[in-house]
Amino acid sequence: MDMGFEPQIRKILAKVPRQRHTLFFTATWPASIRRLANEFLRDAFQVQIGNREELKGNQDIVQVIKPCSGYNKNSTLMQVLRDASVADRNNSGAKGICFCSTKRMCDQVANDLW
Repeated sequence: MDMGFEPQIRKILAKVPRQRHTLFFTATWPASIRRLANEFLRDAFQVQIGNREELKGNQDIVQVIKPCSGYNKNSTLMQVLRDASVADRNNSGAKGICFCSTKRMCDQVANDLW
């Protein structure tokens, strides 16, 4: 969670009932996030996957980072997806996640993919 969102989270939580269900998901668990969770959550139940002492990604996941200019982003993304498809020799149905900075960009990428 980007700590830049903390003021917005506090504003939202100030307006919702104290008696509520809150789901809190995070890929990492640094002290700053633990502090927020302790403050915002009541009777929390934590589900942990993997080694608690070791912060590392799943060894079966390949992360691809391709810095590029805005003009080349779509063509670079399409090439990464083609490469992943070719690399999926077992036809296991490779899946991917593409992160975008805005909803508008998500919509544009989705339209380009279809």
